[in-house]
Amino acid sequence: MTTDQSGLRCPRCKAELERITEGLRCSECASQYRVEDGIADLRCGRLDYYFNPVPREAMNTLIEEAEREPWPTIVRRFMAHVKDNVDWLDDLIVDSRYAWKLCLELPPGARFLDLGCGLGNLTKNIAPHVGEVVALDLTWERLRFAKRRFARFNANDRIVLVAGGDGPYLPFPDGYFDCVALSGVLEWVADTVSWEDSDSKLSKAVQMFMSFFGDSNPRVMQRKFLQEIRRILKPGGQLFVAIENRLNYEYFGKRPDHHTQLWYGALLPRFVANLYSIAVNRQPYRTYTYSFGGCRKLFQSAGFSKQEFLGFLDGYTHLSEILSLKTDNDDIWRSSRPHDFQGRIKRDKHFVPAYGIIASNSTQPPNSLLRRIVRLIEIALPPEQLPVSITSCHLTGKEKAVIRGVAGPTPIIINIPCNSTASAVQARHYGLLERAQNLDSLIAFVPKPMACGVIQNVPYYVETELAGQPLRNEIVNLDRMSLLAEVSALLRTINPTPLQCPLTPLVGADFDRVVEKPLQKLLESVDDSEWAQEVRAILCERLRGIPVRYGLMHGDFSVHNIFAHDGRVTGLIDWEDVDASGLPILDALNYLDSAHRAYNPHLTLLDTIPLLATGVWPVEEEQRFLAECYEYLGFDIKYHFELTVLYWLYHVGPQLEFSSGCNRPEIKQRVELLVKEFLRHV
Repeated sequence: MTTDQSGLRCPRCKAELERITEGLRCSECASQYRVEDGIADLRCGRLDYYFNPVPREAMNTLIEEAEREPWPTIVRRFMAHVKDNVDWLDDLIVDSRYAWKLCLELPPGARFLDLGCGLGNLTKNIAPHVGEVVALDLTWERLRFAKRRFARFNANDRIVLVAGGDGPYLPFPDGYFDCVALSGVLEWVADTVSWEDSDSKLSKAVQMFMSFFGDSNPRVMQRKFLQEIRRILKPGGQLFVAIENRLNYEYFGKRPDHHTQLWYGALLPRFVANLYSIAVNRQPYRTYTYSFGGCRKLFQSAGFSKQEFLGFLDGYTHLSEILSLKTDNDDIWRSSRPHDFQGRIKRDKHFVPAYGIIASNSTQPPNSLLRRIVRLIEIALPPEQLPVSITSCHLTGKEKAVIRGVAGPTPIIINIPCNSTASAVQARHYGLLERAQNLDSLIAFVPKPMACGVIQNVPYYVETELAGQPLRNEIVNLDRMSLLAEVSALLRTINPTPLQCPLTPLVGADFDRVVEKPLQKLLESVDDSEWAQEVRAILCERLRGIPVRYGLMHGDFSVHNIFAHDGRVTGLIDWEDVDASGLPILDALNYLDSAHRAYNPHLTLLDTIPLLATGVWPVEEEQRFLAECYEYLGFDIKYHFELTVLYWLYHVGPQLEFSSGCNRPEIKQRVELLVKEFLRHV
């Protein structure tokens, strides 16, 4: 972070600011502004403004605790105040929701404005890729919270914090930024007036009605705001806006408007919607969103001659897929068209849930981060695998973008991790693919690594896409047992000579590596530290000294990662949790657990793992499969309960590295309640 505020300007007159003892002073109008906690306070009037779901006093307590407590603990405490609403979890900690950054033209050293930065997650995510980020918000406490986040995750990045946005001007000079981002902000620009202070109900009603007209009309206010953003952008600079689609297919009877909670409110003519909102919500309709055509007209009227459109499923929050609707990347990215009617509707440019709009006046050739990544991949590939093009981009719960495409005639996957944890596991996955090319037993069953690299701190990994589909689809649509022998053969392929490793007691350094450290890390997600320590002691005592053999363990040997084609198992993907000195029997337990839940989708881990721990499996053929795995891999079935506990540890632990580690209901189900089930048998 940085305390350099030399680029700031007076929000009242746009003049330069001088540093004084108390903070900053305008060189023209002499307005003074405080600087406190490293944050420049350039608010003009709304000094007591507070937009946050956590009460102010509790938020200040969280900010103090953020100086010393682990970050997941802080997030879980925040979530307790919002009744574990996952919308806030997405806003607080999910990084893959900002994968749209790949479509921006961010030159090295770019200056980026996160306008309406909120709790700071976008700034935290974008800062490693640019020269400087200015994080601006109107709520002082949010900026103080964000500062603690940046101190942990962005120590080497240049970030300037500014409180402001309520003045006649944005507090920056003309042509200052390469990129400005409004993520969930534009629709709120006109929602700035309180209607509770009117002298009478009649006066209030008249004011709300008249707010539709003249300069107070929301569209007029949004256009002026966009024009002010255009002023602070460099020539050719980009404005990115994430906003709901007014014609979101869900608004046609599936859900109410996101902002007003009015059924069909967004679909009505604005004048009618205003009357509807006044009658139902006792508030005027101020949060304008737009259709595809409406967005284009709005940005053109604000002076942005060029607009690119991304489509967001299931919205710009809870982002699961990015569509290229109309972008400068259309020559390398053409989103595939689904076959089913509902799939076509939700991906149609007119009815997609939300847009990512990139507006500019640039006349230069396109040069987005994604285009540069594709260019580097093409340089690394032989001529027969050119050109490279993209067909889809999905986001996963493991914080990575999975981009499918083709390299010449070869189907490929480009994995782009979205944070440091995802980068580490993706590097482990790619490393296994490289080593497997020298292992005759594995080479036919894993994707082929093709290229990898880093550009502006964005890592990418390219591999071939395996033929077929996940085994889950096969066993659900066909016979659950039809490919069990193939699965058994695949396990033997991974560990062709398991008995060469001696049976040894789980003690010493191996115990610390296999049990102690993973268990301690997992139990850090539990708020009751005394109970967690008691559990740790009990489970460690039960697991210490059991006989084990070490070998190659996939780590997520599930029906989702095993691929099948034409009645044969064809391969195994997602080697992110691979362990060359793991416990191979855990892969067999993983398979049974995942197959049972795939065939019984109403079941959860809380159902299947206790069932697995009993040693009595409801499917006879799979029970025999497990017994054969114990014999082949050289594990003593007498320790089945202990090994099931280890399977739970290795299955749930990696999930808690991501957003699940801050999701209190998931922690309760996957950790606390399952531990209580285990303790019943100890």
